[in-house]
Amino acid sequence: MSYLFYTAILLGVLVFVHELGHFLFAKLFGVKVIRFSIGFGPRLVGFYYGETEYVICVLPLGGYVQMLGMSFEQSEDIPKEDIGRALMTKPIWQRSLIALAGPGFNLIFPIFLYFIVTLFAETTSAPAQIGQVFGDPAIAAKLEPGDKLVEIDGVPISYWHEISAEIAHRAEESFPIILERDGKRKKVMITPEAISRTDFLGTKSKLGLLGISMVTYGPTISIDDPQSPAAQSGLKDFDTVIGVNGKKIRRYDAFVSALAESQGKTLRLDVLRLKKLDTEYAEIYRREAVQVSFTPHCQIREESCKLGIASGEMTLSEVKENTPAYKDGFRQGDRILSVNGKVFHEWFRAMSAIHMKLWESALAMNDAGKKAEDVKVGFEIRFLRDGVEKTLTLNPIVKNLDFPDFEIGFSHIRNQVQPDDIDFPFSDRLPYASVYSFTQTWSFIGMTFKGLTRMLSGKMSMSNLSGPIGIGTMAAEAGKAGWDKFLKMMAVISINIALVNLIPIPILDGGNLLLYGLEAIKRGPLSFRTRQIATYIGFSLIIVLFILAFKNDIENNWAIFADWLNELF
Repeated sequence: MSYLFYTAILLGVLVFVHELGHFLFAKLFGVKVIRFSIGFGPRLVGFYYGETEYVICVLPLGGYVQMLGMSFEQSEDIPKEDIGRALMTKPIWQRSLIALAGPGFNLIFPIFLYFIVTLFAETTSAPAQIGQVFGDPAIAAKLEPGDKLVEIDGVPISYWHEISAEIAHRAEESFPIILERDGKRKKVMITPEAISRTDFLGTKSKLGLLGISMVTYGPTISIDDPQSPAAQSGLKDFDTVIGVNGKKIRRYDAFVSALAESQGKTLRLDVLRLKKLDTEYAEIYRREAVQVSFTPHCQIREESCKLGIASGEMTLSEVKENTPAYKDGFRQGDRILSVNGKVFHEWFRAMSAIHMKLWESALAMNDAGKKAEDVKVGFEIRFLRDGVEKTLTLNPIVKNLDFPDFEIGFSHIRNQVQPDDIDFPFSDRLPYASVYSFTQTWSFIGMTFKGLTRMLSGKMSMSNLSGPIGIGTMAAEAGKAGWDKFLKMMAVISINIALVNLIPIPILDGGNLLLYGLEAIKRGPLSFRTRQIATYIGFSLIIVLFILAFKNDIENNWAIFADWLNELF
């Protein structure tokens, strides 16, 4: 029942917003509104207020505002006292604004939704504290995990999102930052590197990157060399160190600090170790608590110290058979050092670099009319195996070109620690929400527009088109996740409704604008036959698109579709 409930709420609100735009602008220009309807088909409930009937109908898949004299033919039956209130007697610019008002309200509405969510739901935020250092700019500036950024080129900083906002547009520009370390403030110069990104729609952008992350590694470790002191003490790949001499450990850098401060004394490590269960139907592991005694023989922060321990972040926990990675020679326990010559310390960054290159190649092939199997991209991977550095070429498989889907075949154990959020007071949220609501809405408008143009131009498969079942699925999942997630989903769907309605197909708002444009060029009303043919064409196209969207919904959400039928019947 939740799917029907959330779908009805989402579509009902968005249809109301859309039709309200038409209604208000019709009233503004003195057009008589006969009926304001949410839904189609037989009337469920309704009432009259003044000269307008307000109704809710059985099928909640749209709505309409019925205005007096919506065609020139109807104007012949209009009483003389109302002739000046007919839609088609109004100037073209007024009719155009009435048509634009519906999609326009759907584009403005997300600004309000994002503002409300940011202002009332996001009451805490991540602090501007470095969790990991992985990029050249941060390394060159000698930034360290635990450093707190307090100022960027004279701009005070308190939250992590403020770092991103200040850095993203300043690639290859040098400026000072002030950080706080061990209670003392320090000023350093830094120059963000420029990185090029291509999203799944082919949009290229240039961003500034410091090479820092707010998350840090959890204490899951990797053993570099089977002959190392760490291995000889009994530590194994993917052990998670949760305590040192009875003191709890949550972060890998805290474990490193404990080793550095040991001064050669034996440490008692509390470890959670993966143990494979004996089952025939699946590979299942559980964690088993063990204790390990470990004596560091040198100061781990010294370059000459080789204890054989590293974070497990970049170590392959699984390489599936018959996948590109397995066929190319990669095996469990390999620790990735670099991709195409670039050193990586975070799995996400390394995989993003691989995916970005594959995306760009796949989109280029798609634009050239090629097939997925035509994409041939190799990656030179340098890695460590049993204490020896090796290099292999990874050759991923591209499965499709629409929303590029790739097969690689290896994975890692994700163990990262998010920082504890700090209070995000109303006085800080209000200006942030005011800006964020506009930027987020504009970003999704651009993304949706590019997606629609790619789909309509044939560069993206129509299988990505969703209908009411797909929308209902997303709405229900978002609704169960919380009211803030539901409102964000509503904002995205509102933008989609607006842009779809602006497609120049007769009977859509974009089609009406097209006809008004032709009328302006002709300097007179279009013939009844012309508008009749345009309406038939538009209606046929809408029916085809609806059937296609419904087919995609059934194929992608068959179980949910079956549940809907059970709920209805």
